[in-house]
Amino acid sequence: MSKFAGVKCAACVEVFKDGDDVVVCPDCGTPHHRDCYAQNGGCVHIENHERMEVLERAVLALKKHESHQALRDEEERVKELETPEFMGVSRAELAAFMHIEPHSPEYESKIANPKVVSFNMFAGLLSPFYQFYRGMRFMGLTLMFISLFTLSVPLISFALMIVMLLFNDYVYRWHCIVQIRLCRMLYEGVKPDLGEGEYISFLKASGKPSVFRAVVESVITFVFIVWLVGALGITPFEMQL
Repeated sequence: MSKFAGVKCAACVEVFKDGDDVVVCPDCGTPHHRDCYAQNGGCVHIENHERMEVLERAVLALKKHESHQALRDEEERVKELETPEFMGVSRAELAAFMHIEPHSPEYESKIANPKVVSFNMFAGLLSPFYQFYRGMRFMGLTLMFISLFTLSVPLISFALMIVMLLFNDYVYRWHCIVQIRLCRMLYEGVKPDLGEGEYISFLKASGKPSVFRAVVESVITFVFIVWLVGALGITPFEMQL
């Protein structure tokens, strides 16, 4: 009786007392005096039982539909990731190499719906350091070479900065595609595992940005260009070194 202390019978609305014979509706759990339950022919809420059953069935159907929809959505996401984009490279490979979470805002703007023109302030202001940071060695070397040879022509340096500020992300995406295809050569004859397997881990390691690498390669490239200029006897446009 302790669990029914202070509770009222659903039929006679009297509070249960110690010693009362209490029965509970097996469908909804409503407590009654046994006599009240018998006189009423069952639970006083029997009319609502059918509605409750209908509601429960509707809830189960909704959950089942949501479960199936989630499964279909996941299948679509997997299919989307595995579908080749450019030059046979899939979105999953690009996301791994570029260190971008699938279906994040960055993924949508740089992989799913890339634009030729996009704004990347660091790529413009920190060129060619930023290109070395992203592993774009050829681009970084080219930008530094042109920059050193045009120190006396600020307009050219400014134009290069604007070009990289607007087009670097597009160039970087194509750089990643080429690098991924080179990585595939190491797995020739082996079907890439598009999960968190050895192949995807290798892509993530290969495309990982590095500040240390950017500093070292920037210094080495600068020294190499200065040496090359001296060795070949080239006279830049009033190059100030």
